[in-house]
Amino acid sequence: MEELIHEVQYKTDTFSSPGFALGVGMALTPIVLIALLAIAIAFVIDAFIVNPLEVGSKRFFLRNLNQPAEIKEVAYAFDNNYKEIVKAILLRDVFVALWPLLLIIPVIIKSYEYRMIPYLMADDPTLTRTQAFQMSKSMMQGNKWKAFVLDLSFIGWEILSVFTLGILSLFYVSPYMQLTNAALYERLRYEVAEAGDGAEALDAIDSQPIDLCLLDIMIPRLDGYAVLKHVRTKSDVPIIVISAKDQDPEKILGLNLGADDYMVKPFNPLEGVAWVNTNIRRAKGTLMRNEAAL
Repeated sequence: MEELIHEVQYKTDTFSSPGFALGVGMALTPIVLIALLAIAIAFVIDAFIVNPLEVGSKRFFLRNLNQPAEIKEVAYAFDNNYKEIVKAILLRDVFVALWPLLLIIPVIIKSYEYRMIPYLMADDPTLTRTQAFQMSKSMMQGNKWKAFVLDLSFIGWEILSVFTLGILSLFYVSPYMQLTNAALYERLRYEVAEAGDGAEALDAIDSQPIDLCLLDIMIPRLDGYAVLKHVRTKSDVPIIVISAKDQDPEKILGLNLGADDYMVKPFNPLEGVAWVNTNIRRAKGTLMRNEAAL
């Protein structure tokens, strides 16, 4: 019994000695350094390679909604405003990672609030990270629950994918989900209020906030020119005239009455989307500068 007590005492003294602690510390130091290095490398890869590829993949599926997209779209972020895209997506990841310090519900809410940031950067890489965060928050206002329900609708497919060892997810479910989310972005990005004639158009513009107006010239009751003149007496909302009238006098008249652009039908739908994005961005940039000046 005494021998056992002496042995326990000897081991206790050995393990608690400064020399033993120093030896353990020296042995663990390389492991800790390797772990920290691995974390740093993973962070760099995620921030500078994976996140831009995420934006590129969103652009690929956005383009694929309207026409067959080329695979090179996946690398789009590397050649278009790369630094701002890296900062925006990295900031999104940081915010989402910090919210678990509070509660799980705010984490879910914030993840949905920031959901549209990669799509916004993919659609318009000239956006700043501040604009992308503000626009995503605005787009998801009142739509978080709808997006959550949309995600729930894929649970059955995800469960079925487990039984195919992920093959179904790789070749069908994941692309289907990506296209669905791209369509959700497009739906939220361009909420449309339609008007059948000039009088209805004026009512729609007067009764709700409008980011941009697409105005045809040849519409019943009040024609497009009359609507344009009336709107310009009270609003600076961007207006793009869309018309089959392709003569220069018609274009000049529309622009002189206050139109921001004049597009002749028919035109490439992607070109139309580009003009819409440009005019909305220009208007929002002017608004933000005016607010900053105040």
